[in-house]
Amino acid sequence: MTAYRELEPKEFSAAFTEAIRHGIFMTTLGPDGPNTMYLNWGSIGYHWRRYCCTVYVRPSRYTAELLAKQPEFTLTLPNTPALREALRYCGRHSGRDGDKFAAAGLTPAAAPLGDVPVIAGDNLVHFVCRVLSVRATTPDELEPDIYDFFYAAEPENAHRAYLAEIRLAYSS
Repeated sequence: MTAYRELEPKEFSAAFTEAIRHGIFMTTLGPDGPNTMYLNWGSIGYHWRRYCCTVYVRPSRYTAELLAKQPEFTLTLPNTPALREALRYCGRHSGRDGDKFAAAGLTPAAAPLGDVPVIAGDNLVHFVCRVLSVRATTPDELEPDIYDFFYAAEPENAHRAYLAEIRLAYSS
């Protein structure tokens, strides 16, 4: 494993907040290896005396299936056009159908903590996370216009909010 620099909360919060609007990699680990997806809904906060992130995943996604079996994930913030193109590929394809790492030209790299790898590359920001809470989106918890716009056509596939402790945030 290469050297890394641990990030301070102000640093990782700013990096996440800027990157999430354009999409980041969310990587989980399955029986056949790592799987990664395009993620662009999320936030950073402080809960239960821990720095956390909240990410949103639909229950139909392969990532949700993998998180149910191993509630850990990593996030990698893309920093090059090639990684952004790989991220777009990962947003259009399911890990159920094949190895997205290979198809997108990505290389997994061991994280300094946990079993779930990160995306290999230079000068990347990574988060190592562990799920603390999962919450389904229900009609009574949202403004009706939001629920109707995003979920009325497919209520069984409404996003789940995964509140996860940020165990480590670092740059490679």
